[in-house]
Amino acid sequence: MNDELNNLLTQLQQQPDNDQLMASLALYYMQHPEGDKDLEYLKKAYQINPSIKNTHNLAFWSFFEYGVDDSLPLQQQVLQLAPHAYYPYAAYAQMLISNEVTFEDVQPVYHYQAEDYQAIIAVSHTALEKLERLNQSQSDGSEFIFYNNIAYAYAKLGDYLQAFAYFEKSESHIKALINGGNSQYVEPILNDHLYSVLLNKIRLHILMGNKQQALNLLKDANNNEASDTLDLADLYAQIGEYDRANNLVQTENVDVSWGWIWYAIYNSDKQNWQQKIEQKLYQEQEILLEYQNDLKVLQTSPNSEDIAAKLKESEEEISYQKAEVEKLETLLANDRQPKPQDNILNDLRAMYIGCLLFGCQCHHNLFDDSLIKND
Repeated sequence: MNDELNNLLTQLQQQPDNDQLMASLALYYMQHPEGDKDLEYLKKAYQINPSIKNTHNLAFWSFFEYGVDDSLPLQQQVLQLAPHAYYPYAAYAQMLISNEVTFEDVQPVYHYQAEDYQAIIAVSHTALEKLERLNQSQSDGSEFIFYNNIAYAYAKLGDYLQAFAYFEKSESHIKALINGGNSQYVEPILNDHLYSVLLNKIRLHILMGNKQQALNLLKDANNNEASDTLDLADLYAQIGEYDRANNLVQTENVDVSWGWIWYAIYNSDKQNWQQKIEQKLYQEQEILLEYQNDLKVLQTSPNSEDIAAKLKESEEEISYQKAEVEKLETLLANDRQPKPQDNILNDLRAMYIGCLLFGCQCHHNLFDDSLIKND
């Protein structure tokens, strides 16, 4: 037991109802995991004192770390207390965005209606207002994340003009942070975010039928240090620039999930498409054989506590890999690459701030909502 933990536990013995000590212990166990003691102490702090800080930290951590179902209603309780800090509003927006889609048999299922996206917009605006009232030493410069996410929600509502306006705001704010040089975000991270906004703007232009504007922005995206060849090829393919997409990926190992890229290769150079599919099939067959050999080893291994779980995992890997092999065999047998569905709206990307826990010293977070006076 180290000195920090020993000191906290000693103090807790003397003050067993001190919720701040409980909160500090929860933060300690987040950095030094030991079962679910982090969640245990968060709950104890909340039960002793359901303050903004304790309720928010419990809701945030239980949602993002443990996937607890009642985290959203708990976060709504925080908002009803009218917190001064932007953390609770930002966290609620992140929770809403995270719950937008789930996966069933690897396929995305979207759950939201218009009112859900309107809620994301409203709570993000409140977070922005709270953030912009902080003094410079307290602000972390993350306004661009809220602008991007407001744009994201407007796009999902079909209001592309409003969406574009907020993507522009996000881009301008990131560029100002890069040029100012005094942001908590280092320049490579800002470039990553700038690249993400550029891709969102390109997708929006494609949705709006603005091919030339999309092509112009693709040049900017290509010049960004964070640019990714597969991203660019995918967007060129969705615009109908099949030769450009094909030329970009000549030396790339393209996963079968990049349907638009494969469609572009097929339309640009069918012989090249066939060769690449055959190569991909060989690779996937080798992986399948490796999984099958691993299963044989497991089946002859001595029994242990986790052998059943390992066998199940191995069988699931083999089942998935067989499906991948069958897809490629079908493509070759049919001698055609089907055109993917137009779902570029679902390719738009939201952004996440990251840790929003009150008192988290490793992220230099605000200590407590009660210390913020911005109204």
